Parts: sequence; C-alpha cells; structure tokens
Amino acid sequence: MEGRRLGQGLWQSPLKELPGCGFFPRQHYASVALNSGDQVYVLGGGAGDSRGRYLNDVWRVRLEGAGWQWREVSPHQEGRRDMDGRLLLSKWSGRGRFGCCAAAKGGALKALYVTGGQGSTCFEDFWASTDGESWYCMCQKVPWGGRLDPGLCVVPTEYQQLVLLGGIVPGVGLRVERDLWLSEDAGATWHLLQTPDWEPRSCPVLFFCPPSHGKRWLLVLGGARLSETSAGDRAHAIGPKFLDDAWAVHLDFFTRQGTWQDLGEVKEEPSDRGFDCHSAAFDPSACESSAGSARGAVVLLREGVFYSAAPSALPAWRKLTLMEGTTPAPSGMARPLLAAGPLAPCPRLFVFTASGGFASGAKELMTQRQVLQLLGLQLERAWALPLPLWRGP
Repeated sequence: MEGRRLGQGLWQSPLKELPGCGFFPRQHYASVALNSGDQVYVLGGGAGDSRGRYLNDVWRVRLEGAGWQWREVSPHQEGRRDMDGRLLLSKWSGRGRFGCCAAAKGGALKALYVTGGQGSTCFEDFWASTDGESWYCMCQKVPWGGRLDPGLCVVPTEYQQLVLLGGIVPGVGLRVERDLWLSEDAGATWHLLQTPDWEPRSCPVLFFCPPSHGKRWLLVLGGARLSETSAGDRAHAIGPKFLDDAWAVHLDFFTRQGTWQDLGEVKEEPSDRGFDCHSAAFDPSACESSAGSARGAVVLLREGVFYSAAPSALPAWRKLTLMEGTTPAPSGMARPLLAAGPLAPCPRLFVFTASGGFASGAKELMTQRQVLQLLGLQLERAWALPLPLWRGP
C-alpha cells in the first residue's frame, strides 16, 4: 500500500450531496471554489429550456454551522435596449463555456473574474467583482478576441495579477490556441507571453504553487484539443480529445517573461486518462514550489471513478476509493473542484454536475488529527515535548 504524508489528501472522505437550489439544472456554467474549503460560487451557463437561454446569475453555497446553505448573490438580468439597439446591463451578458476564476483572503472572496464564452455572440469582454454582486467591465474588447473555454487563473496573493491560456476561437473553422496572456491590473490591460512549442489546448488545469525563493510557479496541466481539423461545427460536434502533459512556468509579471519546464513527456497520442479542467483538479497537498520536484497530484473523475497521479508521472494513475458506502459518484457531466489552500480548516473535494453538487466531509481530517494527538502524547511522555505543539489551534 502506498504511504502518504500527514497532511496529504485531507479531502479524501466520502462525498455527500449538497442541498438543491434554484440554480439547477444548468449546462456549461462555471464553478469556482475558495481555498478556505467552505465556499463555492456557481455562475451563468445555459438554462437548458426550450428558449435556449444563457443566464448571468451568481449563486454561492457556504458551510454555515453543520450544513451547507445556498444564496443567490446576483440574480439573472435580461437588460434593456437603448435607442440604438445596444443592450444595457450592469453586469456581464448571459453566457456559457466562459473563463472564470476567484481569489480569497482570510476565507472571504477577494476577487471574481469572468471573460469570454458564448451567448448571443462570442464575447470579448472582461469583468471583475469583489463580492459577486457588483460587477465592473475592466476591458470591453480583450486583445485575444472571443474565446470559448479559455483557462483563467489569478495569483492567490496578488489579486490583480491574472493569466489567461488557450481556448477555442469560433468561426467558420474552429481553432484552438496555445497563447498565454498576463494582466497586472485586474484584466484592464493584457500582454502576450512567449510560450513553448506545445500543443494548443482549451480548458487546462491551472494552479499557482506557493512562492519559493521569490519565484512564483504556475502549473499547466492537460487540456482539451479538437479531434478533427475539418471546418465548421462538425469538428466541434465530434468533440475534443484530452492531453495529459504537465508544464511549469516561472512567471515574472515585471519583465513579462516566463521560464518553462516540461514536467513530463508529451505523447503523440493522448492516453485515455487525459484530462481538462472539467474532468480534473489539482491537489496541492505537500506541493513544493520548485517545478522539477512539484508534489501534489492531479485528481481525475472519469465515468464515476476517481484517479490520481503526480504531475511528473501522469500516465501512472492510481484509483481512489472515495465513494464506498455513500451516494454513487456522479457520471456524465461532472466537474471536480479542490479547495485545499494553506489556511483551509478542512480541505474539501467538490463535484458539480448539471443537476447539483457534492462535497466531501471532514472524516480524513479528523483521522489525521487523531493520529497527531496520539503521536503528541507519545512524544510528551518520551521526550517531554508539550502536547499543545501537536494539538494545534
């Protein structure tokens, strides 16, 4: 049996279904978890009704007391047309398949961002909010144009520093991009960064490791690619295959340069365990900042079964048994999220589907605390080391 360090995989306890709310059912919406482990925001997406509507509402589920509670933070807005036929809205237009990310401070939301996606058109705007309710258009026309499923990530401790990577450019012939853009001012302006000669991708898993020796490393894991090069919607209807490569880049926002490391060999044909951010998330447990020794793991949900693998050994997937004796794992459209920040009182795994969500509990955390308690008692008796050092806050 493979061993694990204390502190690793504390989210690995049975998943339980979250209470329902008026947000669901929904397709192609965004979901982002705060690293505190007790809050998730869900935004926008397609209502799936006969009108084919795209919505722009924002909901939050938060752990309050012993249970999870939903709140509609920002209701859907239809907007109105002015004399020139322009749609007037105080927030982003309803859309699906858009980029979204969030940052938190002290367990509370600090910044929430939305860009791209499709609705009445393929959008080229960039929006920001500090509470999910009041929204500000930071850029009406981003330099990369309209994108579907771009990767978007924010530096955890620098909430105005953003990264956008790849995505699908719609049109007569669909195209997937390989570019990476940086913003230092919450999305108002953007700068193109040189990238390695890697395969274009949409929906990558992006994660900022903790800083080390003044360096900030971004992990770029997997992503989706179009399986055909033919033009038109036919290529998209066939659907993407998935990549399972892993990269790390040291980003310097001041010089707008990056130093890249390939953490694994890119194969000519992606394996059947390839992934994108709709099927996988990153577990930062015991994650080191230096790219070559990055620990942590990619957590993949495929057909109701969970797997994990280290970024430097992605073909070596290990099956996880998280669902024993609980509600069956969701299949079909099911996106996993991991909330496991350094200050999270209880790291959690979330899974969101077209009809609702699931969240792991505190069983694994309690087990490891009990182990530390027993270890502390033994050290206190043998070496006179005070038990409060192990008991923690």
